[in-house]
Amino acid sequence: MVLKQTKLWKFLSHRYWNYKTIKAKKKAGIPYKYIEKLGRYDFRSVYKKLKVEPKVLNIGLSNACNLRCQYCPRHGEKSTLNSERKKIMSWDVVNAIAEQSKMMPTLDTIMAIGIGEIFTNREWYEMIEHILNNSIIRNVTIYSNCMLLTKDNIEKLRLMSKKAKIHLIASIDGISPQNTEYWRKGSKYEIIKENLLQTHAILSDTFSVTICCVNVLPPPKNTEYTWESTQAFLHTAGEYLRNDFPWAEVALYPCYPYVEIPGTRALSLTNPSKIICTNIFDTIFINATGDIADCRCTVDFDSIGNVLKDSMRKIFYETHSLQVTRKILRKGKYPPLCEKCEQRPCMNQHRMLVIENDI
Repeated sequence: MVLKQTKLWKFLSHRYWNYKTIKAKKKAGIPYKYIEKLGRYDFRSVYKKLKVEPKVLNIGLSNACNLRCQYCPRHGEKSTLNSERKKIMSWDVVNAIAEQSKMMPTLDTIMAIGIGEIFTNREWYEMIEHILNNSIIRNVTIYSNCMLLTKDNIEKLRLMSKKAKIHLIASIDGISPQNTEYWRKGSKYEIIKENLLQTHAILSDTFSVTICCVNVLPPPKNTEYTWESTQAFLHTAGEYLRNDFPWAEVALYPCYPYVEIPGTRALSLTNPSKIICTNIFDTIFINATGDIADCRCTVDFDSIGNVLKDSMRKIFYETHSLQVTRKILRKGKYPPLCEKCEQRPCMNQHRMLVIENDI
């Protein structure tokens, strides 16, 4: 029997579910080898209960970006994936998405997250509004580096908040304002801060903010890298953001090793907690060209269709690779698709970029 989505979402936080039960089992004195088996069983059973139903429309309105983050695989100085990186979503693609959204009443959220900066598309507001007007979607999540969060764009967010609940994910990386500007070429922390404070002053009652901060980790003092030491560092590193934006949630992550940067190396640590990723069960990924991807967490955007000529609904339910991936996950195993993910949190791994020497 399929567990109702409402019940399952009680265990989900930001669409990921962490096995706190393992911690409780440790307290109960259960040997770790049995905890691993119980965790594997839980992992499999949760995927078995997940319903295959499109709820999230993940659209990349722009492939262009106004920054050159050193570790970015598409826009940084060391990036190798430059194809279509200046592409802005066309109205033909938007109209196709809006038309097909009418036929998918389970969709409830737009996630404007792509491989570029949303505000480089000057018609971002009109495009999202058009999709909202042609669907029952009433939740919008926008991911931005906030350098282009101008008064004009803030006003557009205010107007959109009358039709949908807005959640802004502000991407601000680094352990300090100076460190932010070092890693993110073109970024100015004081401008970002002012933009966010103005946004909060105008929209405080109608939107929510998560500050997403990834960090290239420095060597731990007098010890080796461990999962516990990296998590402790990340918590401390976010203090300046908590002080500047006390009304926002601050989420800190290690930087994924998408590219090679001199003075750094890739590291893989085992996460003692199992994490469930629901992407493959509830999300449709569309980039600025209209291509539909199997998953947005892979660096290589593998197209499995295009909204200009294919049905989003048919691709979501009937694509063989997606069906196989869901079956493998429900068996408690990891499919080939997840092997391509640089993040790999659901595989008990966290791949991260760490500093080899002082920079």
